[in-house]
Amino acid sequence: MIPYLIITQLELTQKPLYYWENNNKDGEYAKIRKELKEATSYQFDSSHLILTDIYGNPYSIIIFLNKDKTVFEINIWNFNGSISILTVKINVTGDYKEFKLSFEDYNKIMNKITKFYTDDIVPCNECGKDINWKTAAGRYFAGLFCEKCWESKWKAIEAKETYN
Repeated sequence: MIPYLIITQLELTQKPLYYWENNNKDGEYAKIRKELKEATSYQFDSSHLILTDIYGNPYSIIIFLNKDKTVFEINIWNFNGSISILTVKINVTGDYKEFKLSFEDYNKIMNKITKFYTDDIVPCNECGKDINWKTAAGRYFAGLFCEKCWESKWKAIEAKETYN
């Protein structure tokens, strides 16, 4: 069993994104992750964050800050990580350690999650076009693709994958 830290939408917006950033080894989240791993004897270093929507539905989330410390990247998957729901890049304004998710960016994220939950819609991982995840043209790991992107690029890549 993978140990998780469940955060609410409110917690995601009230604390600076750097608090939840995956590579912030000195932050509070890093300490919590270490304690979770030790308490459960979990050996891997994958994300341990679960974001819940207003209905309590869980989603895996990971947050990265680029090397220049100018852009946060937020990746969200369904609970077990088998479907990529959203990747959003947010430009940092001001001090990256104090930067918080804006209400507008938060709403964009939650609207995408809602579309996934209520309408089975995710963006194509190549072009961003909205597609139904149940009838996507193809899949490569957690990424789902529209027919155009799948046929023009990803089908050949997936065919060479050994999944080892």
